[in-house]
Amino acid sequence: MRSAQLTRTRIKFCGFTREQDIDRAVALGADALGFVMWPKSARSVNIEQLAVLSARVPAFVTRVGCLLTSLLNSLSSACPILICFSFTAMKHLRRVSSTRCRG
Repeated sequence: MRSAQLTRTRIKFCGFTREQDIDRAVALGADALGFVMWPKSARSVNIEQLAVLSARVPAFVTRVGCLLTSLLNSLSSACPILICFSFTAMKHLRRVSSTRCRG
């Protein structure tokens, strides 16, 4: 008899701009929180805001930077703060793969 394989769906909420929203998402059990780093978005945060907001995220929740590949210069500034990145356009994938976060 085969044992049933357990599967779990991981949940990412995205677009955080307020500390109280981060607290609520963590309390609801989010696995990852996304921070939009595209200046034309109403939910965009700059590096300073990102640092403040991500400081509220517990270690067991993944911090994800959501940006366009045309804004790759934001990557080096955000690497010390975020764990991974989500890109909306992948035409510059070679440039992305050669960029490494510290840590």
